[in-house]
Amino acid sequence: MSQIAPQLAGPWPDGVALTRREVDAYLADVGSGALDGQPSACEGWTVRDVTAHLAATFTRFDAMLQRGRTGDFAPPFAADELDVENQRAVRDFGGDPARVLGDSATSFLDAVDDPDEPIPHQLGTLPAALQVMFGLMDTAMHHDDVLLSTGRRYRPSDDAVAAMAVAAERLFQLSASTDDPWPLLVAGSGRRALPRT
Repeated sequence: MSQIAPQLAGPWPDGVALTRREVDAYLADVGSGALDGQPSACEGWTVRDVTAHLAATFTRFDAMLQRGRTGDFAPPFAADELDVENQRAVRDFGGDPARVLGDSATSFLDAVDDPDEPIPHQLGTLPAALQVMFGLMDTAMHHDDVLLSTGRRYRPSDDAVAAMAVAAERLFQLSASTDDPWPLLVAGSGRRALPRT
C-alpha cells in the first residue's frame, strides 16, 4: 500500500455531507440545461463545459478510489498535467453532464467510508477525506463560475466555507482567519471576489 505524505495526512474536515449539498445546489441551478450554452467565468468554457468538467472529475475520483482498493496507487496523470487533463476530459465528454455529475458524485461519496483510506492522486497518495475536500472546493467555486451570465454570485453555506478554509490554510498557507473567509478563498483561487451580501 502506498504511503500518504505527512503534509497530506488527516485529519481533514468531514466533507461528504457538505459536498453532497454543494452538488445538489449546483444541479438545482444548472441541471435543467437552460444555462448550458451560456458563457461561464472559466475562459473558453460554457456552463455545459463546466458541468462536464465536474462530472468527469467526480468520475475520476470514484475510479481512483476503486483502483486504490485493488492496490494500484499509480497517479492518474502527472501533477503538472491537470489543466491538460481537464481540457481533454471536457473535449471528449459525451452524454448528459448534469446526470453524470449527479450519478458520479453520489457513487464516489457513497463509497467513502473511511476518511483515512488512501487514494491515488496526481499529487501522490491522499486520504479519501482530502479528495472529498477537493470535490467540495471544485463544486463550490464552479457554482459561482456558472452564474456569470445570470448576474448572480454563489456563496456556499457557512459550514462548507469553514471546511474549505481549513483545507486552504493547510494546503496553500492561505490564512482565512476572518469573519467570512469566502471572499479570500475565491480570490485565492484566482477569481474575482465580491464581499458577502
